[in-house]
Amino acid sequence: MRIDVVVARYREDISWLSDPVFKNYNVLVYNKYEQSGLVLPNVGRESHTYVHHIVEHFENLADVTAFVQGDPFDHCSTIIKDVHDLPLVKKFEPFSRYKPSGVLCDLAGFPNHRGLPLVSDYRSLFQKRPASPCIRFFPGAMFAVPKELIWARGVGFYKRLLARLCDPSEIPLGFSMERLWPLILGEPECAPLGVRFPNRYWLTYPFFGTSK
Repeated sequence: MRIDVVVARYREDISWLSDPVFKNYNVLVYNKYEQSGLVLPNVGRESHTYVHHIVEHFENLADVTAFVQGDPFDHCSTIIKDVHDLPLVKKFEPFSRYKPSGVLCDLAGFPNHRGLPLVSDYRSLFQKRPASPCIRFFPGAMFAVPKELIWARGVGFYKRLLARLCDPSEIPLGFSMERLWPLILGEPECAPLGVRFPNRYWLTYPFFGTSK
């Protein structure tokens, strides 16, 4: 069984990857600042890194791939413990302090990033309107997934997505992707009843547009 750990890095300290557990896996660090190793342009946030890896390795994906940020601890303090279980992954498995329930936002990004074009990004990806008034997601966009769930979308899906993530005018898409990864990788849409969002943001930036 082959397991890849894909790390989306800018300038973060990645000494945590020296933990012995990573000797069992194939670790690929994609750099968006240092001009060494696997170098990518600094566009599209972590999702650009993830999708680039998927497109480049689509026919030879690992049995399980873990996608993580260069500094995962703000979003998942248990990441070292969690990666011990990668051989057991059979479905979308988030790395998150909000696991297993995740958090909710509405279709304009409230209360996390207000003004996100989630409806248009959803329609562009899935060719339909969202079925639910809100989206359940895991802040930080870090997860492990078996290759079969990636393959279910087809390489054309990811190539089209990569082209958008490479476009400097598509900055909000990187934030939308944080919310859309579970749906891309087979998680069901939530159907909450009477959802009430708090009157404050757990993140207050950046501000996109004027939606509330």
